[in-house]
Amino acid sequence: MFKIQAALAQGFAKLLKNMDITQVYSPKIVAEGTEGGTGLFELKYFEKKHI
Repeated sequence: MFKIQAALAQGFAKLLKNMDITQVYSPKIVAEGTEGGTGLFELKYFEKKHI
């Protein structure tokens, strides 16, 4: 099952790459800190500060 899933994911990634589509890894906005506490930055939206 895992080999089939991996093959499908790799095939889909190859198809998108051939279509010249760029894959983007974006940071996620969460209300709490990350596990290690690194990578925190202040973000202001809806007139409130979030860390």
